[in-house]
Amino acid sequence: MSYKYVIATALLCVAAFAQTPLSVKHFVAPDYPVAAWLSRIEGTTVADIAVKADGTVDSAKVVSAHPLFRHAVESALKQWTFSTAMATSLRVTTRFQLDDGCPLSGSPEGDKRYYVSTQVVADLPATVEVKTCLPVITIETSKSGHQ
Repeated sequence: MSYKYVIATALLCVAAFAQTPLSVKHFVAPDYPVAAWLSRIEGTTVADIAVKADGTVDSAKVVSAHPLFRHAVESALKQWTFSTAMATSLRVTTRFQLDDGCPLSGSPEGDKRYYVSTQVVADLPATVEVKTCLPVITIETSKSGHQ
């Protein structure tokens, strides 16, 4: 076997590996954790995913995150499936943001109001942004009938 054949074969293998697309077949967005939402906590989570050759996630490990976001991200990532022919790994960054400019929706119940739902924007498979409205906290005061 000549060295030219070995080099050509190695180059073809490298080219095939570099061109293997890793696209997400099934995407599950992480929920904004209720405790983080009520506490008005925002943050960025970085996770490493190991993908098996069949496209399922072998493991999802958060390497950087506020503790309140860890479970939501790991749980969502473990449900992803990929279109791939080989085992691989990748890093996913998820940003959790609160939006104070959300429009209010009316409610048929008198003075009650509520916000619109959460928005998810993703540039798969590398980044996911979860944006939801700030919680509305109202304090009702009662007028005392004491005279």
